Amino acid sequence: MTIESKWFDIFLDVLSFVPNMGPIVRKLDSIKNDLKLKDVKYEIEKIWNVIDKNPLLSFEVPILKSLKLIENNELVPNFNFRKAESCMALLKEINVRSKFGRENDPFIECNECIRIIKNNIPTVEGPEKELKLVVHELEKEDLIHRHPYAIISPKKYFFCKTDRLFQKWDPVQDAKKVVELLVDNKQDSASPEYVDRQFKWGPRRLNSAIAYLHLKKRIEHNIKPESGEYFLPLLKLTREAYFFIENNK
Repeated sequence: MTIESKWFDIFLDVLSFVPNMGPIVRKLDSIKNDLKLKDVKYEIEKIWNVIDKNPLLSFEVPILKSLKLIENNELVPNFNFRKAESCMALLKEINVRSKFGRENDPFIECNECIRIIKNNIPTVEGPEKELKLVVHELEKEDLIHRHPYAIISPKKYFFCKTDRLFQKWDPVQDAKKVVELLVDNKQDSASPEYVDRQFKWGPRRLNSAIAYLHLKKRIEHNIKPESGEYFLPLLKLTREAYFFIENNK
């Protein structure tokens, strides 16, 4: 085992003991051989290599520095939930049930949420109380709406924030491809239908990329959403989109 792989694996092992970090560890472990992680791994390895020279150093500083690198490079969502297992169970269910990856798709009733928590964590005590705390955490992270009659649903940026955990695609990388397509074709705008014909992702995946661009103000905000399959009826690049490409070459 090389020094590099040793220290990255040690980082994951140590992180797994930090409360609420389990889903992040599993995602990092699943992508640790991806090329997009290569440069970040190298920087993490340099951070942790100081432990080799001084074994008495606390792990706290390298953990925080490594997590900051991961957050800055948008490799995984930066969630730090209390009630992490229950939160992740409900997030996953909302994510995989959605047909189009749009706001309020799907709606889930309270009783169904309780069933999801009980099925995923059979040992949970007081699932009704657990759900109240989970909903509080998800609202705090601006992920869900809470409606009358004990119904919840995803907010408009829910899927671009959670797809990296629960789907095979990465909205950040997809968003980069969308911008590159338009820039390479010398277009500053396009319909989502046009973009979808080029990539053949379908609305569910494309909407996540569009939502990410919208969240980061890389497409215009003055275009109003419409009913239908796509997040917006038109994608018009902002100047931020061009910096996005420059910074990710």
